[in-house]
Amino acid sequence: MQGETAVPRPEGVARGQRAGAAADQDGNQVQPLFPQLKPGPSRAPGAVAAHQRTRLYAAMIEACARHGYRAVTVRELATLAGVSTKTLYREFESKEDYFLATYDLVVERAIGRISGAYREGLGLGGRDWDVGLRRAFDAFADELAQRPAPSRLVLVEVLVAGPDALARAERAEGFFTGMLSGSITRAPDGVAIPPGILRALVGGIAFAARSRLLEAGSEVDEAWAPALVEWLLAYRSPVSSRLPVARLDRGSQEVGERPAVDFEDGRASFLSLLDRLCADALAEALRVSVGAPTWARGVCRAVGALFGRLAADPAFSHAALAEGFEVERRAEILRGFAEVLVRRSPEVGRPTPVAALAIVGAAWTIARGCLLRSGPGSLPASASRAAFVVLAPIVGVEAALDALVVEQRRGLGFADN
Repeated sequence: MQGETAVPRPEGVARGQRAGAAADQDGNQVQPLFPQLKPGPSRAPGAVAAHQRTRLYAAMIEACARHGYRAVTVRELATLAGVSTKTLYREFESKEDYFLATYDLVVERAIGRISGAYREGLGLGGRDWDVGLRRAFDAFADELAQRPAPSRLVLVEVLVAGPDALARAERAEGFFTGMLSGSITRAPDGVAIPPGILRALVGGIAFAARSRLLEAGSEVDEAWAPALVEWLLAYRSPVSSRLPVARLDRGSQEVGERPAVDFEDGRASFLSLLDRLCADALAEALRVSVGAPTWARGVCRAVGALFGRLAADPAFSHAALAEGFEVERRAEILRGFAEVLVRRSPEVGRPTPVAALAIVGAAWTIARGCLLRSGPGSLPASASRAAFVVLAPIVGVEAALDALVVEQRRGLGFADN
């Protein structure tokens, strides 16, 4: 089993070795995780029911860690939990309902631990206003390192578990956005991060964590959380409110919807096409950046070209941005973008690998939000915020804003707030 489950192993029992009737997707026989706690005169009925519920939650976490939510079957879950499918359906209406209940428990307990670390840090901070923030990030890193299986459920599998699961994930991100906002506003200088940018940064943090969970052999070391804190705080500036917003020139950039691509050869063709489209889009973005007089202005042009390419191809934009489409392959592609960013950044200000992942994840969060709210034709309207997210921690907030303003004057569609 990958790491701990979201709930402790039932007290006094070891893993059961009974033969189970179910097999997983690879044909391997599934064994129960724990022996059942049998009713008896010395055991209250509530203890037996609680023990059963614990086994059920552990079974969902384990099955998702083994081969992902989509491949999990109800029969496998029942066997892992040591219950009948009839008992499982008495507890949960469906596999999705079962997943959501498990997700809620994992998130509730993780939030409790992270919030506790945050509050403890506030009490220890004294004049150092950011101690609570740093303690919270350390606790988040501990969740990934010490509990990888439940962390995978809430950061990876949730993306393919349906619209209700996505809504829960958005609420969880909203909670962390609020916590970060409250922490940052404790700074004596009163400097905050614009709310729209902060929401994107939380998405970037989630992607950095997701990437760690998906990347084989990757570990969350002691430098991971501090690197993310420093990256986050780089967006604090009294001039960040001057961030330009993009205004879509509907006469030149809005495009008609294209029909969905027909992948006759199935998943392999889809993945091959997605890889090629992403590679072509990146190559085009890099090409348009070459002639810029500064690296920062080149980034503005590259991001504008990338968002324009997504807007011009609705099928591509949905495949690249919409949740539920090949989460692992998309994470791999975004990691490639992050590697390019590290290689091409100026030596002074070059982001760490984890910061680069968070930057790319935050830009992706901005693009996805725009797509879901307004459709692919409106994606160029988010290019300025995405370019700012890329530039600010590398060249500084003021230099990022200066580059955006100059590119606005070149007629790239940026307008002042």
